[in-house]
Amino acid sequence: MRARVADRSGFTLIELMIVTLIIGILALVAAQGLGRARERSMVSTTKAELRNAMTAIEDYVTEKMQWPKSVADLEAGAYQKSPNVDYCEFRYVADRDEPYVKLKAMHRGSKTLVETRYPIWGGRMDEGKGPKGGCGGGGRKGTK
Repeated sequence: MRARVADRSGFTLIELMIVTLIIGILALVAAQGLGRARERSMVSTTKAELRNAMTAIEDYVTEKMQWPKSVADLEAGAYQKSPNVDYCEFRYVADRDEPYVKLKAMHRGSKTLVETRYPIWGGRMDEGKGPKGGCGGGGRKGTK
């Protein structure tokens, strides 16, 4: 019979499997955290885009003495729309008390719709779940 070697070096199969499992769990946790951070980043980009649009609306009204009817009206001026943000809705509402523009937009990689009304919401922006496929029912069409 063979004698057992008492001083074997290396790891057993079970030890390697446990280490691999722990590394996999840590990678999964890290990936989920990065996904949430990426979504928050895209929402922040969308909010910044809407703030830029609100400034452009203010400039447009000051210059033309009328409200813009679409993003194209703003783009005719100095405003440049971000290529990564699509407007789901850009609508002028002729309210008796105070007219306003209703804006809804989504980042192309995001699942979150950001909405504001200028000027009556005073810069407040609401977030909600966006439509599947982005703005326009699956297109990246931009303004509706």
